[in-house]
Amino acid sequence: MSHTLLSASEKLVGMDYRLEQIYLMLGTGLDEARILGICGMGGIGKTTLARFVFDNISYQFDDGSSFLANVREVSQTRGLVALQEQLVSEILLDKNVKIWDVHKGCHMIRIKLRHKRVLLVIDDVDEFDQLQALAGQRDWFGLGSRIIITTRDRHLLVRCDVEDTYMVEKLNYNEALHLFSWKAFRKGHPTDGYFELSHSMVNYADGLPLALEILGSFLFARSKAEWKDALDRLKYVPDQKIFEILKISYDGLQETEKKIFLDIACFFKGKDKDQVRELLDSCDFYPEIGISVLIDKCIITLSNNILCMHDLIQDMGREIVRQQSPGNPGQRSRLWLWMDISRVLTKNEVCKAVEGIICLQPSKGVKLNPESFSRMKNLRLLKIRDVCLRHGIEYLPDELRLLKWHGYPLRSLPSNFQPERLFKLNICYSLVEQLWQGVQNMRHLKFIKLSHSVHLTKTPDFTGVPKLERLVLDGCTNLSFVHPSIGLLKRLKVLNMKECIRIKSFPAEIEWASLEIVQNAKRLLQLHLDQTSIEEIPPSIKFLSRLTVLTLRDCKKLVSLPSSISDLRSLKVLNLNGCSKLEEVPENLGHIASLENLDLGGTAIRRPPSTIVLLENLKELSFHGCKGQRKSWSSLIWLPFYPRANRDSLGFFIPSLSGLHCLSRLDLGDCNLQEGAIPNDLGSLSALTNLTLSRNNFFSLPASINQLSRLETLNIDYCNRLKALPELPASIDGLFAHNCTSLIKLCSPSNITRLTPRMFYLSNCFKLTGNMAIIFFKSLLQSLLKSQLRGLKSAVTSSEFDIVIPGSQVSEWFTYQSIEQSITIIPPTYCFNSFMGLAFCTAFSIHQHSSFLSHVSAPSNTLYLELVLEINGWHRHSVSISFDVNSLAQFNHLWLCYVSKSYFAAPEYPNPIKASVAARDHIYMKLKVKAFGLCFVFDQDVEEFIRSSSEFISKDLASDKLSVKPIIKRNNDYDLPYEQPHKKRVR
Repeated sequence: MSHTLLSASEKLVGMDYRLEQIYLMLGTGLDEARILGICGMGGIGKTTLARFVFDNISYQFDDGSSFLANVREVSQTRGLVALQEQLVSEILLDKNVKIWDVHKGCHMIRIKLRHKRVLLVIDDVDEFDQLQALAGQRDWFGLGSRIIITTRDRHLLVRCDVEDTYMVEKLNYNEALHLFSWKAFRKGHPTDGYFELSHSMVNYADGLPLALEILGSFLFARSKAEWKDALDRLKYVPDQKIFEILKISYDGLQETEKKIFLDIACFFKGKDKDQVRELLDSCDFYPEIGISVLIDKCIITLSNNILCMHDLIQDMGREIVRQQSPGNPGQRSRLWLWMDISRVLTKNEVCKAVEGIICLQPSKGVKLNPESFSRMKNLRLLKIRDVCLRHGIEYLPDELRLLKWHGYPLRSLPSNFQPERLFKLNICYSLVEQLWQGVQNMRHLKFIKLSHSVHLTKTPDFTGVPKLERLVLDGCTNLSFVHPSIGLLKRLKVLNMKECIRIKSFPAEIEWASLEIVQNAKRLLQLHLDQTSIEEIPPSIKFLSRLTVLTLRDCKKLVSLPSSISDLRSLKVLNLNGCSKLEEVPENLGHIASLENLDLGGTAIRRPPSTIVLLENLKELSFHGCKGQRKSWSSLIWLPFYPRANRDSLGFFIPSLSGLHCLSRLDLGDCNLQEGAIPNDLGSLSALTNLTLSRNNFFSLPASINQLSRLETLNIDYCNRLKALPELPASIDGLFAHNCTSLIKLCSPSNITRLTPRMFYLSNCFKLTGNMAIIFFKSLLQSLLKSQLRGLKSAVTSSEFDIVIPGSQVSEWFTYQSIEQSITIIPPTYCFNSFMGLAFCTAFSIHQHSSFLSHVSAPSNTLYLELVLEINGWHRHSVSISFDVNSLAQFNHLWLCYVSKSYFAAPEYPNPIKASVAARDHIYMKLKVKAFGLCFVFDQDVEEFIRSSSEFISKDLASDKLSVKPIIKRNNDYDLPYEQPHKKRVR
């Protein structure tokens, strides 16, 4: 199906791409009638899109066309018969059509239109019977007909068997700013002086066209003071027009769906769907179907199982709650603002309506009125922190499902609290000594978390908590007694006792050897015993057949693991990091086929078991800090009689890892690895993405590293004997080679294809001198530009990288230079379309403040350097790097950075670009920016770099013979726009 192009005056922001997608879905030809759905939240632009499509293709339908606007509203006020009459009248061009009832109307549409090729738009549908009355069957319309339905309810389209549905998404930032500017200033960009205010308004609207148009029109020709007042008011009360349009979606919900929506809007936006669903299920809200309905109606969305909601829909929901009682928060169902919560918790007011109090702000100093909760009979959700008590409380509402009180100030739960409905109990950092006495009926409780409750000495009787799934007691450093009833928790999945240092073993009644108890715990999924005083794990652990996580981190007294650990056929994570007395692990460890994460770092293990190569599903493996065999006097006596290879083998022994085809992270840092210790078959680890080899003693790396086609990060920090780096794989986006003081040779990746930001940190590598910085920088840039010639244009237009390397001078290649920290320029108009990005170079050094006192510790050990790009005073992009205070020697370094056009360029024409670099100092150390330079990068540079590729890319980049010439003439007036092109830029 052909379509006319929209004239410039008719175009709406971001319309072209969206129309193109809709036209593709509509298809062409005289096949049977096709139905297309356009779906999205209120105000997203569904009707606008449908109207544009209708206006631009309706002329192609000679048999007639009809646009039925506002079907939801018309059907409520005038009825479906009026819509049927409009449909038939517009297509037949007969104003005298009369229909007596809906059934006869369906029959008339079918008879009159079944041989006609028509275009029909049914706009803003919210009920299935509306579609049944207007387009019940495809055969009501002739071949080649097209029916477009706009709705907020995706499930309606599913019920109508719609072939394709176009989900309308919000505008991106540039589109939103452009649309807002046309409404607020009658031009495509903000007026001078209104940039920041426009930025705030656009952020508030969050890409919603309705809000952008309403706010822009409202603010047209108003003063800055009026803009600021309007913005401040929007923080508390949403615009009424926007509110009313969005509220239509809420009004169409059933009561339980409204409750779910309000809970999410007030409390649970951005939370995990499964966790919220369980909590709402404990409130008898039937959330499985309820959340599904909210998704279908485009009120909420899911992203990686996280509940998401447009900010303005959230504001609408919260405004609904506020309007329940504008002047008295105690009469509202939900409270989330601390000023409202403080009033309710401290005043003697009736609060029967309150169902939920969830506040994330600390509230130290606020003293709770102990009678407050006695007036909240319907309170089901309570989440507060650090609230003080005037004296003890005797009452908590029995309707509570969630009790989360950070810093709970009592020694136990109130004695008359009947928590039969309680689902989740979380009172970390509390003063609790024992939760409750005797048996407490908590048949719905699934989660108990008492982390860092240092006064807790014993766990309660769990007999009345049969559904408990997670018991988290980490940091309870005085806990010494675990009640035997823990063995009755047949549904327990997670037991976390990290840092429970007084736990040496479980009581005799439930010791691991007790088969009955352990078998009752067969549902246990996670067992965390970090920093406990356990000396050994009993063989009976094999009965935890479903265990997926076992962590024993920093168990300093642990000396052995039983061979029966290989029977844990579901185990995915085994963490033994810091078990400094553990000298070996069972040889059959490799038989745990399910194992995905194995951490043996900081142990006394000298060599891993040979069966480790059988762990085909292993994804993460760490031996960090495993030093291997230490030199001794006896070894020194024998060493002269052994070959050099044997003398070098005193470090940690690494076997062949070639069988680990799923391994993505390997940490061999600080393992005393000598030259040749790294296996040559390292390149066979085809899934490896992160490799750590820091703080080792080798001189070179195996060339097979280049075969690691998925390697993203290589860490060789503090390998101060390393002299050369082989060619890096094309996938690399992070090289960390800090303090490799012997490094004299390095090669950059030659065929970059991954479209990610890249970091190459070579600080304190002081033998990389001369032109090494610019050579390495240009070689990386060449690789990016070459990718365009291979058809990967997006690799150039959406990439950035930065390098930190020793150096003191900004190369002349950077044609604009200044001893100041900012430069303002304009991209050359004559070749703006070929403008790819900007290259930057900053020369800096680190210095001590004169007031430095070595014995005083600073609150932060980080220094920051930030590059900010602005267009017409409008912040577009920033890049920053950070350094540890102790990581950089007090010498000169260069920070070289490339930023592509896509991050900051104006969409249609070149604008002045201001680039500035700033340093944020440490309290006793500071970064000094000594020089700053930049230059434009054009697509013509591909040819120039390739012509001189023998200079930029060589197998020996330590060469200092490169002659770098400026590509364009240097402009000494840094604040004037570039005007005169250099002849080398002109074709």
